[in-house]
Amino acid sequence: MSVLILRNKKDKDIKKITRFLDEELRDVGVDVKVKNLYHLKGKDIPEYIKDYQVIIVFTHGSDTELFYSTPRPSDLMTAPDIFVDLSNAMIFDNKKIISFACSSAKKLGPYCVDKEEDGNCISFVGFTKDISYNLGTKSSSQTTGFFYKLYAKIFSEVVHISLKNNLSPKSITRLYEYKTNEVLMRFDEYGIIPEFDIRLLSEINTILDETKDSIEALGDTISGICV
Repeated sequence: MSVLILRNKKDKDIKKITRFLDEELRDVGVDVKVKNLYHLKGKDIPEYIKDYQVIIVFTHGSDTELFYSTPRPSDLMTAPDIFVDLSNAMIFDNKKIISFACSSAKKLGPYCVDKEEDGNCISFVGFTKDISYNLGTKSSSQTTGFFYKLYAKIFSEVVHISLKNNLSPKSITRLYEYKTNEVLMRFDEYGIIPEFDIRLLSEINTILDETKDSIEALGDTISGICV
């Protein structure tokens, strides 16, 4: 079993959140390759990913798209900016997908696992809402950095535990929910105690809870991802 992890290192937010991938995942019991998603731009994607059954993606997304890099305003978006959308979703056929990208399980995920043709995506884990780390006008470098630490802790543990224990897609969603709750309750143990107004902490908790509640498992949600 081979696992391909694609991350958008061109984007500073994702690069910081996924620093844990700079270290090889040697203890998970499966062969894992980590590649910069942006470097796949212009390549023969089906040929590049054909030998991997499990693909984990860290990038920006929408309800119908996964992007190679940071999305520009929609009126400037062009086809070369898009990694996967409804027109080429067949590249995920017969694969198991975990998508750490905004809203990708809202329309893209369901389409991948339930197209009206043979060879659907086996399973798709993703989010139906945005993965937010923005407090709007209250955002600052400190609050953004705090979100980086929180998501990095959650994402790294979910990836490690899911691969090492061959979790099912449904179990991965439960694990994500558990790890989010754990992080929110144990700031002190993780060395990420913020010096924020209690109202800001409440808003941060709400954002993380909304993200947690939007994670979905689609397709075959019972079989282990590394089978």
